[in-house]
Amino acid sequence: MLTLATDNPKKDNRKPMLAAWHLGYNTNTFSLYRGYKPYNESDAGALKGKVIDNETGEPLAFANVIAEKNGKMVAGSTTDFDGNFMLKPVPDGIYDIKVTYIGYKTGKFRNIRVIDNSVVLYDFPLEASANNLEEVVVTDYKIPLIDKDNTVSGGTISANEIRKMPGRSSDGSTNTVRGNRSDGSVMYIDGIRVLGSASVPDVEIIQHKISNVKYEIDNPYTIPSDGDDYTVQVKDYEADVDYEYYCVPKLDKDAFLLARITGWEDMNLLPGKSNIFFQGTYMGKTFINPDVTEDTLDLSIGRDKGIVVTRKKIKDFKNRQTIGSNIKEYAGFEISVRNTKNSEISITIADQFPLSDTKDISVDRIEYSNGKLDEDTGRVTWEMTIAPQKTEKRELKYMVKYPKGKTIALE
Repeated sequence: MLTLATDNPKKDNRKPMLAAWHLGYNTNTFSLYRGYKPYNESDAGALKGKVIDNETGEPLAFANVIAEKNGKMVAGSTTDFDGNFMLKPVPDGIYDIKVTYIGYKTGKFRNIRVIDNSVVLYDFPLEASANNLEEVVVTDYKIPLIDKDNTVSGGTISANEIRKMPGRSSDGSTNTVRGNRSDGSVMYIDGIRVLGSASVPDVEIIQHKISNVKYEIDNPYTIPSDGDDYTVQVKDYEADVDYEYYCVPKLDKDAFLLARITGWEDMNLLPGKSNIFFQGTYMGKTFINPDVTEDTLDLSIGRDKGIVVTRKKIKDFKNRQTIGSNIKEYAGFEISVRNTKNSEISITIADQFPLSDTKDISVDRIEYSNGKLDEDTGRVTWEMTIAPQKTEKRELKYMVKYPKGKTIALE
């Protein structure tokens, strides 16, 4: 039987998640995690964004972006012509980002959160510097014909010379370098010292984990010896599921249908990408992470266009005032949720207040329509039950005060 679905099979259906939004000078550190773009390289995450001029908003090409943790570099990259960069792989954690560019002050951005199996998005603005540039001397390096400090037999060969050597094997590797003995190389594979050739068979390289899971195939299968690939069903589980909707309109205005599964611990699930079918229809891809510590495992089933969510700025509330040596900026948003379906729905809406990293920046949380506030992260959630063809609205308002002459980027 052939089944056709209208959804995009490449679309990622993982729900978006909010990390804390920390305010600081010369920074646009919106701590936004967007689940729309999957990423999986050794289960690590990635940091993607743009470096811009904080006054003009123009992108800065060839700026250096470095992720540091405890003063040590973890990853680095350079922006392209459009100011875009991507650091990968970056393990889950909180990092300090250092951005440098000629003619600009060095930007340091603290508490940047990276999440496994996801791409975190940031924009980093830099402030132009009035300091004069120092003279830079560029010296070409050349390999010396004779190394007077070398008292042993040997030689130095450049990569270009190796490529030009006549003695090459069928796979392109050089095999005529003097001194290349099979027992003369020392290698480390997964932390284990190995002597001899690098041509270690794949079957001999084993990645050990703390625990292994044994899967027994209950159904009998006949696998022809014809060299083709065959799919085998390992297990078929049934579990209790509660369904609810979730939306973060600041990041993605689609409402995501979540399947909340209890009693999943005994399923021996493996982390990885998964295809989601709902009532026999393909819904897209998601990611299963069985390493979570919660009792309930949330799976994003897909996006439901029958729920219309908007997040609009309240123009009458937006204002910027200069009072003495300080600046006050007001921002407000109206969140509207309309249920166009023929049945009642339960949905959780999430948004956030900014957090201050310095004493001279203060945030006044003016209005959040009786939502549930997390004081530590600034996260606000509203749990709604909406009747068919009805609309619910909530408001989020805040004021940020900071010293005059400083730059802070708000929404």
